[in-house]
Parts: sequence; C-alpha cells; structure tokens
Amino acid sequence: MPIFRLARSRARLSCSTAVLALLTSSVALAQTEPSVGTSDSIETVTVTGSRVSTAGFQSPTPVTVLGEKSLGLLGNTALHDLEYSIPALAPNVAVVSQSGNPGLSTFNLRNLGPTRTLVLMNGMRAMPSEPTNNTVDANLLPAILISNVNVVTGGASAAYGSDAVAGVVNLTIDNNFVGLKGNFQAGMTEYSDYQNLDGSIAYGTNFGAGDKGHFEIAGDWYVNNGVCCQTSRPWDKAEYGLVANPNPNTLPHNFVSPNTRLATENPGGIITSNGPLKGLTFAPDGTPSPFQYGSSVGSIFMIGGDPRAGDFARYGNISNETARITGYASASYQIAEDLAVNAEVMVGRSNYYYAVIPNIDPADITITRDNAFLNSSIRATMIANGLNTFTMGRTNEDFGPKEGGQVIIAPVFNTHHMAVGANGKLSDWTWKAFVQYNSDTMADRLYQDKNLKNFALAVDSVVSPTTGQPVCRATLTNPSNGCVPINLFGFGAPSQAALNYVTGTSVVNETETELDAGIDVQGAPFSTWAGPVSVASGFEWRREAQNGSQDAVTAALGYYNETPAIAGSYTVAEGYLETVVPLATDLSWAKNLEVDLAGRITGYSTSGITETWKVGVNYTPLDDQFRIRGTWSHDIRAPNLSELFQPRTLGLQTVLDPVTGQQTVATTVNGGNPLLLPEQANNLTGGFVYAPDWLPGFQASIDYFGISVHGAINTLAPQQVVNNCYQANLPAYCSQIVRNPGNGGINSVTVAKFNFQTLETDGADIEASYSFAGEDLWKSIPGNFTVRMLGNYVEHLQVSASGQTLEYAGQDGSVGTVTPGLPHFRSNLTTVWDWAPFTVQADLHYIQGGTLNNAYILGVDISQHDGHVANRTYLDISGTYDYTDHLQLFGKMANVLDTAPPLTPTNILKPLASGSPLFDQLGRSFALGVRVKF
Repeated sequence: MPIFRLARSRARLSCSTAVLALLTSSVALAQTEPSVGTSDSIETVTVTGSRVSTAGFQSPTPVTVLGEKSLGLLGNTALHDLEYSIPALAPNVAVVSQSGNPGLSTFNLRNLGPTRTLVLMNGMRAMPSEPTNNTVDANLLPAILISNVNVVTGGASAAYGSDAVAGVVNLTIDNNFVGLKGNFQAGMTEYSDYQNLDGSIAYGTNFGAGDKGHFEIAGDWYVNNGVCCQTSRPWDKAEYGLVANPNPNTLPHNFVSPNTRLATENPGGIITSNGPLKGLTFAPDGTPSPFQYGSSVGSIFMIGGDPRAGDFARYGNISNETARITGYASASYQIAEDLAVNAEVMVGRSNYYYAVIPNIDPADITITRDNAFLNSSIRATMIANGLNTFTMGRTNEDFGPKEGGQVIIAPVFNTHHMAVGANGKLSDWTWKAFVQYNSDTMADRLYQDKNLKNFALAVDSVVSPTTGQPVCRATLTNPSNGCVPINLFGFGAPSQAALNYVTGTSVVNETETELDAGIDVQGAPFSTWAGPVSVASGFEWRREAQNGSQDAVTAALGYYNETPAIAGSYTVAEGYLETVVPLATDLSWAKNLEVDLAGRITGYSTSGITETWKVGVNYTPLDDQFRIRGTWSHDIRAPNLSELFQPRTLGLQTVLDPVTGQQTVATTVNGGNPLLLPEQANNLTGGFVYAPDWLPGFQASIDYFGISVHGAINTLAPQQVVNNCYQANLPAYCSQIVRNPGNGGINSVTVAKFNFQTLETDGADIEASYSFAGEDLWKSIPGNFTVRMLGNYVEHLQVSASGQTLEYAGQDGSVGTVTPGLPHFRSNLTTVWDWAPFTVQADLHYIQGGTLNNAYILGVDISQHDGHVANRTYLDISGTYDYTDHLQLFGKMANVLDTAPPLTPTNILKPLASGSPLFDQLGRSFALGVRVKF
C-alpha cells in the first residue's frame, strides 16, 4: 500500500530537501541583520480543511495559499495558470483541445481527476460548469473579487462532503470590497497568435444606517483567438510521431521519427486490401496511380513517402478559440447585532471553437466492383482476379469547407448561481444557513460530422439501369429515401449534394441543476484542563438532476463523434460533527497538543448510506518554531450523473468465450450504471512545519501524503467482464453477460461503468518561504524580497484492475488511464522583489524528466533515447508599477527563453509531436495591462 511507503521515499526526498537547504542557507549567510519583508506570500488561511473556527488552532492538514497580491502578479488569468504555480495540481488537460475537452480550467489534485477534487466558493460547493462530467470551470468565477485561493492537499470529506478525496480548492470572494476597481490586459505569443483580451470591473459600497448593508457587483470578459496547430511551432516542423516497427523480429517495437506520415489513408483514398490493387491511390479526377510508400510501413504510420499523407497535427489546435463573460452581484445586511442576511447571484457564458480530426476512414471503406464511380481499369482488374470488393482508406479532408474537412466543435456553456443565507449568534454559539440553486447548460454543436447511416448508403453506389446515372443501391428498392451517391475517388471528388447528405450538425443540449441547502453551528460548549473544546456540526441536503435533448440522428447513435444526452437525478442528505480537543498546553513536553475529530453520515437516494471520518493531530513540542501535524481520514466520492445515467450505446467486439473456447463477435453495451456505489478512499498525511526564531521570516514544511481509492469508477473492456465472471467467479460481472438461448454463445456484454479500479498515490509536498530586506543581502539593495518554493514529489501513481497494476509516476507522456502521468518531481520557485512603487516576480517552473510510457521496456518496446523524456525548466517574469495610488501598470513574459517542449508523441490517428500537457506548447508570450482602483 502506498500510504506505508514513506521510508522508500526518503532517499529521493533528501535530494530535494538538500537543494532547498542550500538555497535558504546561502541567503541566510549573506544577512547582516534579520528583517522581514512585506510580501503577502505568507498569508492568513481562511479554509483549513476544518469546519471548526478557533483562535490558535492550526490545521493538521497541509494548506497552500495564494493571496490577492500573488494572484495579481500571475495576471488576470491567474486561475487558469494555477496548476503551474501549485505543483500539487496536475496540468489542466482541458486547456488543449487535442484531448477532446472543451477548454475548461478545472482543478485536479494529485492527478486523480477533477471529479476527486472538491471546489468551494466561500466555503460552499461551487456551481458545476460542464454537465457531462459535473466539473467546475474556474474561469467562470468572478476573478476580480477573488482575494485568495486555498488548496487543502488532503482528504476532507468528513468536513466538506463528497469529492474531497484528493483535497479541496477554496476560492474566497471578497464580500467586503468598497470602491471601484478595474483590470484590462492584452497579450499574444511571439508567433503572433493566442491573441487575447481580458477585462474586469468591480464596484462595492456600504449602505443604510451605520453602514449595516453592503452591495457589490462585478463583471469579467475574455476573448482569445487560440492557436491553430503544432506545425506553427519550430519544434514540430519535422512532423514527429510514434511509429510501430512493422518487423516483429526487430527491436525496438516502437520508435520516434520525423517525417511521420499516414500509411493507409490520404486525401484522395488508398486501396488497402491485399492483392493486385493494393497501394493504388487516386488523383482528383479518379485516375489511379501507385501510392508512394515510405519506410517502416505499418498499419497506421510510415516514415516519409507521399507528402499528401502528412499528419493531422497541421489541423489540431494547441489552444481553442475562447470567448466568455461573467457577472456577479452580492448584498448583505446586518439586521441586528446577532443576525445578518446575504444573497448573491452569478451568471456566466463561455463559447469555445475548435477542430478535431476529420471524419477519417482508416482502411475501412468497402467498395464493390459495380461502384458507379469506379475507374474502368480498376474494375477490369477486379473482374480478371475474381474480386468483388476492396477496402480503401481516406482522410476525407474534402468533407467540408472549414479546417480541411475537420469536425468543428462549438460548445456553449451557460451557468447560473443564486444563493441566500443568514448568519448570527445565539449565546456562545455562531450559526450560518444557506440555500443555493445552481444551473448549468451545455449546447454542443458538432459541425461537418459524419452521418454513419447515410455514409454507408451513399458509398454503396451503382449505375441506375433506367437513367444510366450513379444512384445509391438502396434507392433502387426505395426510390424516396433521398440518398445521394458519393464519389470518394480523388480529393475533391465528392459533390456538394453528396457531402450535404453524408454530413450534418449533431446537436446535444444538456441541463444540470443543483439545489443545495445547509446549516452549520459552531461553539465551545465546555473546556478541558488544556482549554476550550470547539465543536462544529451541520446538516446539508442536495438534489442534483440532469436532462438533455438531441437531434434524431444523435439519439440513434448515428453520428461519428457524438453521444446522446444524459437524463437522471439523485438526492443526498448528510450530517456531520467535528470537534477540536486540546490535550496539553504549556507543559514541559508540549507547548500545545490538540486533536481534530470529525465524522459524517451521508445518505444517497441511489446507493444508500455511507460514512466518512477524520482524525487529525497538531503537536508543538517546545515552542512555536517546530510543529508536527498529521491527518488520517476516510473519504468518498459519489458517482456523478454522467456515470450513473449516461445512455447506453451499442458496439461490436470480439471476445474469447471461456465456456465454449471459441471467439465470438458480441454486442457491447456501454454507458452509465445506476447501481454504482461511492468510491471509498483512505488518506494519510503527516509532516512538520519549521519557523525558527534564529531566522526570522523563514518557514518550511514537508508533508507526506498517501491516498488509496477503492472501487474507483471506470469502464471495463468486454474481455475483462467475461474473465471476471468465469475466471474470478464474480457474480456482479456474470449478470452483465447475455447468452443465446439456442446455441449458448455470448450475445452481448455490458461494459458500463463499474466500481472495479484501485487508485493509489503517495509522495510528499515541500514548501518553504523566506522574507528579508534587501539591505540584509547588501546595504545598498533597496526593498524587500520573498523567496518561496513549492515542490511536489510523487513516488507512486498506480491504477490497478483485474490483477494488473499500471504505474504512472515518472511518466511524462500522455498515455494511459490517468492522463497524463506525472513526473516524480515538479517545483515552482518564486522570487519577489518589492521596492515601492515596483514589484518584480520571477518564477522558475521545473518539470523532472521521465519516460514516454512506463509500460514500455526500454530497449525492447522502445529505445533508451526515444523512451526518455527530458526535463524542462521554464522562466516567467512579471511585474507591476504603481504609477499613482489609483493606477497600476502590469506586465508579464511567460516562457522567457521560448523553451520548446520535449518530444512526447502519441501513436493515435492524429500523431502529436508533444501530446503531454505537462509542458508549455505556446512558447514565449507577452501580456500588458492596467489596473485602476478608487
């Protein structure tokens, strides 16, 4: 179990600690007189992983904080970039459209997935922004009013509820802002793309007698024209790809090569069937000619050869086109000394536009000998050799006027949030209550998508015996079917009428609603010999529902790239109790010792009752310089609406039947599973905080983390379902297999989502900060400095299922169930020089090198050189200048050295030279802005 592997991690951790020690000691030796700087890098924590609020209690759970000043130096799009500033957050794969995601900025602690990180806004669940996966898009939150971001890197389900398996990200809104402020920023890359404009404004005021009321309003907007393609960057001019060795007797089995081309399809079509026709391609007029094969020709790729069979990276976006706008308003009023009420409203809209690969047909188009458009010489060869059909591959880049025939995805997300609440005090108890309603909609449009049924009918064309013109074979028996035959022989050969028939716009609309109500009370009902015992308790009820609609073709699974909408709902009721109990104060062996105990009982309408708990310890042995902390918790993640209610879809796949010993083609049924149970997780953190008196301004912490998630939800392969039934004797899987009552063979296998995986990760978080005056380094250096280092070390990141364990720690390529893997070590070193009116910040982002794919055996599956991914260090510089008390100028240069990403190619149909989002793909970029405040 990873949570007990701390000893095995010490050797590697010691290297990181030694580097940190050298850094801080070199600064300390240069001091002449201790002094503390004025940077806000060390800030007050407002969310601690605990519901209890007591003076003097310091959370046993590690918390990383970025305050308003730190966020300001990151720029207006700071939330978008947090995964690079806080290494415990995995890179945001949703930023890159190559992953098929719509460009959302989600939080993903420990790379266990965004659904296992709970996102809060002012301590309440943030509104979901994307119905399909129930994730929160941080870009739609009111950035200008966010005063700090707190990242609780440990399980907190007992305190906050489901989804806090990996931790909690809380975004604190400044609901006491008075005045007027605005930000405006413009930016672009050195390559004159990723042009973006960002603006925001906020106004707050007090009202009523004695300023008992407060009102504020804010708005943000952002536009970005994206980045078209990898070939716009120097590092992909050579068209690198991961190529399978076509000779099974020669090692390695895979290698990375430039000039990677597609071997079985091109824009005009390639005959792929074995025989006398293999390797013929077609000119625009349909004339056949030999296809120019390159070397190392495989089932997907080759090296060199016909330049028209180049890769699709020239189409794939590095970054999506984006436009969004958000609005926020809140009001509060102090009705009495012990009673206040509040309300808030937030709306947001985001539009994304990006292209995915064309409606490619990789060697799977069947052409009959009587095809109406077939070249006569090809038909003659087929007759002479007794061939009735052949197969052909085609990229279909002429299937639309946009982006080389690619499918254009243009989702629109709308979010609405409304909340009312009250808080007050009764005797020595404080309380707060709230009701919030969240609604998010997605209008997904896929343009130029291939209609599978119409395409199959249009391809099967013949010459009409009555008119002598091309006609669909199906039209001969059904003249009113509207089928238009399609000519696929040569780029540009399909008529516009045929393209209109075989492509269309897939329409899916999803709406998710959440009604959430809760009440919390806090107090200190009694004291022990060591001080008051603090207690927090509360109750919450929540209903989540999703409904959708789609066009008729999508509903019938008739499009190549889209699935039907989701419909379903569930309710949850939960109550919790948490207490902080001081055990010792100002004793010879303990300056302070206290425990944090929490428990929560949760009832789901879909899966019943589950429990979570937490035990935390804070121990300060002698003085405040050194503190030991630790937390052991049991956490859960309930299945989301998509996992429960995603519509079932059908497919075909070959499986080996252990009963008959025969292979059979079975129908596969994929989709949601309403019988899913909550994932169960055990979470252990432990470490220490050191803030020595002999070095004022310095503090450091090292915390071990170990997380083990059992019953993690994912989709099984059909063969795994069969094996789990007949080899592992698991009845739950046997119920998913339907046999033919006549011959006893397998008819269908349900591969819907199951609680079958185990996810395990362990490692350590390292944080250190040192603030000092410039004159402590050298008497003529003005201002104050703060140096802050955040590091994340991952010993293991494992996915286990069906007796197989895959390791993703140390993998820098984007391959596998957890995408991508994580390097063993990532860090961010920030240096801030604050010399009024100037503030300058330099950030060094380090990503340790690793493997392209941990599953590869170096020297066998891939060479030592190709299988290794080099480390990268990126330098960002930003600064502000307070021109007046009301006007601040801002500038930032990211990736100052224009450092190219290492090669991390994939072997999918769209070869990518750098498929891993761990590394920057934009290159050097610039941003300039102004901020005003009155």
